Amino acid sequence: MKLYINGEFHAMDTSLSVFSALLEKDGKIADVGESKALAQKYPDAEIINLEGKCVIPGIIDTHTHIFAAAYSEKTRELIIPKSVSELLDNLRERVKSLKPGEWVVYKNTYPLRLRELRYPTKEELDDVAPNNPVSVDGYYSTQLNTCALKTIDFDMLPKGAGIEYDKNGEMTGLIKCGNPYITSFVDYGDGSEKEAVKTLMQEYNKCGITMGVNAMGSVDDIKLMKKLQDDGEQTVRVRYTLPAVDAVAKAAMETDAGDREFARVEFLKNFLDGGFLTGTAFMEHPYHGLYEIFGIDTHGKDDYGMVLLSEEELADKIRLARKYGLKYGAHCVGSGASRRLLNAYKIVDAENSIKGERHSLIHADFMDGNAIADANSMGISVLFQPAWHYVDAPYLDKFLHPEDMARFMKYSTILKADLAAAGSDHMVKHDPNESVNPYNPFTAMYNMSTCRARDGKAYGAESAVDRDSALIAYTRDAARVCFDEDKLGTLEIGKLADFAVLDNNYFTCPEEEIPAIRAAMTIVNGKRVW
Repeated sequence: MKLYINGEFHAMDTSLSVFSALLEKDGKIADVGESKALAQKYPDAEIINLEGKCVIPGIIDTHTHIFAAAYSEKTRELIIPKSVSELLDNLRERVKSLKPGEWVVYKNTYPLRLRELRYPTKEELDDVAPNNPVSVDGYYSTQLNTCALKTIDFDMLPKGAGIEYDKNGEMTGLIKCGNPYITSFVDYGDGSEKEAVKTLMQEYNKCGITMGVNAMGSVDDIKLMKKLQDDGEQTVRVRYTLPAVDAVAKAAMETDAGDREFARVEFLKNFLDGGFLTGTAFMEHPYHGLYEIFGIDTHGKDDYGMVLLSEEELADKIRLARKYGLKYGAHCVGSGASRRLLNAYKIVDAENSIKGERHSLIHADFMDGNAIADANSMGISVLFQPAWHYVDAPYLDKFLHPEDMARFMKYSTILKADLAAAGSDHMVKHDPNESVNPYNPFTAMYNMSTCRARDGKAYGAESAVDRDSALIAYTRDAARVCFDEDKLGTLEIGKLADFAVLDNNYFTCPEEEIPAIRAAMTIVNGKRVW
């Protein structure tokens, strides 16, 4: 039994209660109140003096790739170039130590995040690495060199993948929506996957993160985390997402994930479109400038991006999730993709109401009021990631239609959803700020409350929300996504003792100090994990 006193506890409940003391017993919050009174009431409790520090509920990241991100640096630092010139210089050095035919892969390297705002060309890659297959992997599109084009098996590309050709009918090396096959050639080395996951969970704990929704994974991920849990080494609660395939769902549901409060399967998922970082998100209005940035030749026709599933195909996937008592969510970045998914939900809802099941829209970066209203009518949650605004807002006008630009990541609109919860879409690297995407939740909350991007400028400042609302999207409402609100998300008596003691006061510090906030102490299930 531990009594934390002299803190500034923000419960983040509906009353936004604040108190100075919290009693933890058996992993739960046993009492809250004022320090002097609780110290007198519980004279046998171990006293922990917080010396005035701000305390918040444990942060819940509703969209992260814990395992993939952990493995990406299990043996060495993952290099993500910031420019085409840096990439080519790095490639020139790397091939010196490789045998001909060995792959070089630049993971999660997007044209929009390279200084030149373009991919390296096939010819540039050929000039530096003529004898090694090279992949510049933007996931939703990938730039290959000639050696890679000769190496891959085109029959392995999924339905809906696109191959770009130049005016002479030759492949340019750009493959659109070729994942997972085209992204599978990376080698992260032979390091321990278990140790890598432990290391990344500790990095999450340093940021006050106590739970994550793993946005896509496998049965092997469930088994690995179970081993960590059995060894008392799981320091981040996990809710799993699996591909919307019947055999996979069945196997996942039959796999022992251990303590359900720490780990359980919650979602089935598909990819509906690509991403705006590669000009492949499915939009309601046509793109412009696709060739200059993304290497996509529209041949004079309007291009709306890539769409991979029909409404009826999506409806079948939703039905599959319901068959297993799970929630469904599809990756739907573009305005056209989120509209298509909403229409699919309507098809299934008309058969048997889905309200109350908390299916989701994942990403949905271009929601307007009508889309939010449709989501609310069916109880659909909106899972959004401020990192997209923080990193990429400065460049979108170079290729997006003005009407789509006008509704990009409008937080004041998104939070009109009955359930909107924040996450990071952390995919690779361990550093909270240099990772893709940055998973530092305080940077995300700074962005939500200022609309300032990484370049320091505000984009769509009129849609900024207050600090309480930003934090609620990472705590109280984030807990609702997986029906955890009775046990997590707020600091209330009877709930699990997950909270973070901060090294600065999130509520009162100057706004420019918010991104630098870290946890001085993180508690999960009553146990100090950081």
